[in-house]
Amino acid sequence: PTWTEDQCDKVARGDVWIGMTYEMILVERGSADSENLSNYGGGDQWQWCWFDESPMCVYDDNDDGIVDSYN
Repeated sequence: PTWTEDQCDKVARGDVWIGMTYEMILVERGSADSENLSNYGGGDQWQWCWFDESPMCVYDDNDDGIVDSYN
């Protein structure tokens, strides 16, 4: 992949951060337990949740495959 050494280290540690790609979180956690696609007129937005992880859910607010927020 085109990940930096720092990004690889973060994924290996299990870190979650704003700006990471969905591909990175899939490598770190595996497939989400729940995937929710929403569109309220401003474009597609994704919520991915893992029930046994913390943070539990990550969000992609503009369907670009980049984590915009998490909780």
